[in-house]
Amino acid sequence: MKTKIDPTHIQRDMETLGKQVFEMMTSRLTRQEAIEAKCRECSYDELDAGTWRQQIGRCEITNYPLWVYRPMPYPKRSSCNQAVQPENGG
Repeated sequence: MKTKIDPTHIQRDMETLGKQVFEMMTSRLTRQEAIEAKCRECSYDELDAGTWRQQIGRCEITNYPLWVYRPMPYPKRSSCNQAVQPENGG
């Protein structure tokens, strides 16, 4: 016999778990998306300096099994958009 789900219970749980975790539990994510969601839940603080990737890049919980797979900040792009000219002039 299946139990009926109480919508108020789900709403309360959603508020407790946070929107991102709730979405992760109710949708199909790729493996990397799930890792990113977990890292953001654990490490991201919107009041702290840096983007969420920069904050996660500074994570010091190295004994966590997914630490090596955490999302890292994107490398800075060069501000120069010119093509590199060959040295031989030609």
